[in-house]
Amino acid sequence: VRSKTPSLDCTGYTSSISVEGAAKVTRIVAGSASGEILNASVSIEVHGGTVGELIGGNQGYQQNPASFTGTTTINVDGGDVASLYGAGSGRNQSIPTYLGQLRIGVTGGTVQNLYGAGSAAYVVSNDAATSQVSISVSGGKVGNLFAAGKGWESTLNGTITSDQGMDLAGSLTGNASIVVDGAASVGNIYASGEGYLLANSDRTKHNAYLSGTALIDVRGGTVTGSIYGGGKGIAEAGYEECARVTSGSDVQVKVSGGTVQGNVYGGGQQGLVEGATCVNIEATPFITKYLS
Repeated sequence: VRSKTPSLDCTGYTSSISVEGAAKVTRIVAGSASGEILNASVSIEVHGGTVGELIGGNQGYQQNPASFTGTTTINVDGGDVASLYGAGSGRNQSIPTYLGQLRIGVTGGTVQNLYGAGSAAYVVSNDAATSQVSISVSGGKVGNLFAAGKGWESTLNGTITSDQGMDLAGSLTGNASIVVDGAASVGNIYASGEGYLLANSDRTKHNAYLSGTALIDVRGGTVTGSIYGGGKGIAEAGYEECARVTSGSDVQVKVSGGTVQGNVYGGGQQGLVEGATCVNIEATPFITKYLS
């Protein structure tokens, strides 16, 4: 939807998108390309073809609010998706938000990079509702998998400021779960987000974080990289807080089956962990190394 109205209420309606065969799609947006979406119920299925970007929330543009509330269900069982941005994707002068239930399942095909909280978007919760991001991979191949999101998007206007949401971009406030099972192949798994080094700027030094709970549950399949109880930060002075796990947050990493070809870390890859992380290795999975 490309909405010229400030807000679009979808109460009582459902939307569905299906991609299959030899289709080639540059971008799929579950919500609006510019504007606010309320009470949405969206289903997106990828059975084949190629998709450049699959966005489970809104794509921002103008400075008017780009919030998405509702439920999005995404299933990939074939084809190739280059980037899957769960909560949304920032653009121009707008950083979208997502409030609700986001369910992502991969049973086949390939997803090169998957971000639960999107790219320069963020997941929010409030007193009335706690957002939930649920990601399940039981087949196919996923490259890097992040519970939270990425702290910057190249389509943003270079003048966008912290007041417009830059300090929150890529963050997840709520609950997240990642389950790997079956014949899945996943690269690296992160409980938080991915930091972004933005030259000559302070705008991405504190974002892409997790505030809430995250569960990484590997029951089967193969993790070809490593598992991190934090995020993928930046090894530069001043970026210590990007891709962090905030104080009071709780991360659980469980490995009860499958193969982890890399390492299992209770902390992040440069990402700071201020909260608590618990790593539980059960049964007889094959793990190269566990590092707390």
